This record gives sequence, C-alpha cells and structure tokens, in this order.
Amino acid sequence: MADPQATPPDVPEELLALRHQIDTLDRDLLALINRRAALAQAVGEIKKKEGSVVFRPEREAQVIDGLKAVNPGPLKTESIAPIWREVMSACRALETPTRVAFLGPAGTFSEEAALGFFGSSIVRVPCASIDDVFRTPPPARPTSAWCRSRTPPRAWSPARWTSS
Repeated sequence: MADPQATPPDVPEELLALRHQIDTLDRDLLALINRRAALAQAVGEIKKKEGSVVFRPEREAQVIDGLKAVNPGPLKTESIAPIWREVMSACRALETPTRVAFLGPAGTFSEEAALGFFGSSIVRVPCASIDDVFRTPPPARPTSAWCRSRTPPRAWSPARWTSS
C-alpha cells in the first residue's frame, strides 16, 4: 500500500518548499487558535461566576468587524466572517454547549441560518413545529431558536430568539 504522505517524484522543489512553509504556518495557526481557546475558557469561567450569558452576538460582530477593518489581504474581507465565526463557535463550545432549535429536519433553511449565525460547533435541535422550537422543556431547552416567520414587508425572513 502506498504512503499517502509520500510526494510524487515529479513535484518541483519550489512547490515542496512552499508546501513545507504552509504546513509550518498551519501548525503555528493551530497553536494560536488553541491559545485563543484557552483564553475563551477563562472568559467562560468569569461569565459563569457572574451569571452572564456565553453568547454575545454584538461582541462577536465587533471582533469580526475589527478584523475586517485591519485586513491587509490577500485574504478577501468577505472570507473573514465565516472563518472567525467557526473559530468563535469552537471556542464558545468550550465555555458551554450552545443548543440551537430550528424548524424542520436537517438541511432546512432554518438550520442553514442557524449554522451561518452560530457556526457549526452547536448542538442542533430539529423541531417539527414552531411551538416545539420555542417551547422545548428543560434540560433540552435551547439557548436560541431559528425559524421562518412571515414578517411584512418581506414575505419570509429568519426569526431568531435567544434566551438569557
């Protein structure tokens, strides 16, 4: 069986050198993200003592907007939000699991909206009806809920509820 890490003999040295630099940076980024996660855990401990909520969308928006403002490129500015949303979602999950209810089975608009807002490190709670979305009993009660709601003047738009 061939080694999946083995490099084909026809790969140029220049490409190998660039790949090595990328691999080194990936390890550095992983170390930095883990340092960020440790700080997020410390923040979570303080929030627990204070009794404050873990998810602060205004703070996360502030972080993302600040990074967009200082982005020198070549990474496109519109790529920053999804990348950092996932980093923050993974860090938030270390503080406490974020349970998000959504209307319908997996793959629905509501689930996609929830993932886009909270990132993928959430506990997903699919619900068969809008009543289920907003009335799930403890301990399974979600911290947030997403569903489609009819809201004039737009025909359909996502609605979000977050408990405190």
